[in-house]
Amino acid sequence: MAVALVLGLGTTGLSLIAQHRVQGVADAAVLFAHDFSVRKGIPNSHRLEQGAAQFLSVAPAARRLEVTAVRTFVSSGTSNLELCARYRDPFLLFSPGVICASAKAKSFLVP
Repeated sequence: MAVALVLGLGTTGLSLIAQHRVQGVADAAVLFAHDFSVRKGIPNSHRLEQGAAQFLSVAPAARRLEVTAVRTFVSSGTSNLELCARYRDPFLLFSPGVICASAKAKSFLVP
């Protein structure tokens, strides 16, 4: 019983770590892509998609993810990114499943 409890707590902890890593990558990706796509405070949808793809292909944190889906879109001047991925940890023998995260970024013009 104690072994099952330790395994359960360990699995839960590792899943929470994986969830935070995926959220961190989504947050960083949308900031990078938003900055890449903004002209005069307004993001361009096509450039937002390009920026997200570029970030996910070169960022060290993103390399530990097996990205299963990425969706970018612009809504009312806000850049949105939805990311689903499996976190690959070299110390784990299993993957915690598909984890999805969403992030937003918006520019504000200061007069």
